Amino acid sequence: MKEIELKPCPFCGGKAVIHVDDGVCVICRECNSRTISLVDGISRGKPNGSAIYSVAEKWNRRADNETD
Repeated sequence: MKEIELKPCPFCGGKAVIHVDDGVCVICRECNSRTISLVDGISRGKPNGSAIYSVAEKWNRRADNETD
């Protein structure tokens, strides 16, 4: 599993953490801003394990990012 780096909170600059409960989301420890909560899907009968990478990508997205 590759290491996931999270950018500081875009609202307050606080440290963000990945939170896992019934789903996976990224939460700012300072102001509690968060991404949507996602759950892993199943592809070809096996968990695909992509939720954690998807929420990290959403958190790290900024308005000045180049389009993909």
